[in-house]
This record gives sequence, structure tokens and C-alpha cells, in this order.
Amino acid sequence: MKKAIFIDAVPDDLTVTYEFPERANRRPLAPYRFLSSEDHRFLSGQDKNKIMFSELDLERIEQAIAYTLKHHTNHISPEALSLEVNLSVPKLQAGLRMRTGYSLHKYLEQVRIRSSMNLLEETNMPLKAIASRVGFKTHSHFGEVFKKLANMPPSEYRRQYRN
Repeated sequence: MKKAIFIDAVPDDLTVTYEFPERANRRPLAPYRFLSSEDHRFLSGQDKNKIMFSELDLERIEQAIAYTLKHHTNHISPEALSLEVNLSVPKLQAGLRMRTGYSLHKYLEQVRIRSSMNLLEETNMPLKAIASRVGFKTHSHFGEVFKKLANMPPSEYRRQYRN
């Protein structure tokens, strides 16, 4: 039986298919892509040498991102999203971090703030209504996150954009 060998420096586009003699009558194993050294910087705290994504896993991570973008106004937990795209929670979280650079929670914050910026620029909606519309439970939490990510409160952002 062949054994997998993990190499520190592998090209990003390297795909490896393992062939095991005892699997001759079974379905072939899916090809796996090794993570690049750039991908590894997003996976702190995990054993980087053991995280591999099949092509199907990568497609499911893209589906998770698309789902998040479409449903960002709703509460999305890692567990619910993993069920939606049929991927384990740890693999989903590692894949999102690899692909977006953020955890699911932080990525949702980014998407919601970008959406709120569009509403601030294009509408005269009150800030409370915008906060609720983009998926924040409270106006105060929306203000905190907006200020942290945009370096100014939402009201000032609206004022600056309009001038």
C-alpha cells in the first residue's frame, strides 16, 4: 500500500491522486489539492499538514461563500452552513478561512457592512432600519462593527459620502 508523503513546498496547482491496489473494484479516490504556504497562514492553530481539500470540497466552499452572500441578512451558524453545503464544520471553517481570510463570523460582518455602506450611500433609511435590514440584531452592535471596520460611525460615513 502506498503512503501519502507531505511536502512543505509544493506548487499551488499540484493535484495528487492515490491508487491503492485493494481499491481496484471500488470507486476511485477523489484528487486532493495541497494547500500552498500562503493558504497555511490562514490556518493557525490547526495541523496544516493534514488539511487537504478535494475538488468537491473546494466547490462546496465556493457554494458556502455564495450562500453566505445571498443570505447574509439571516443568522448563519457554521453548523447550519455545513449542513447546507454538505461539508464538515472543521473543513468548512478551514476552507472559508483559506478562501476569504476570515472566519465565518468575521466574513459575515464584512459582507453586512459592505451591504450597509451601499444602503447608506443610496437611501435615506434610518440607521436602525439599515442595521436590521443587513442582519444585525441591534443598532448598537451595528454601530460598533461599522466603526471598527470603516474607521468611522455610519452617520459620518453617510455625511462624507453625500458631500
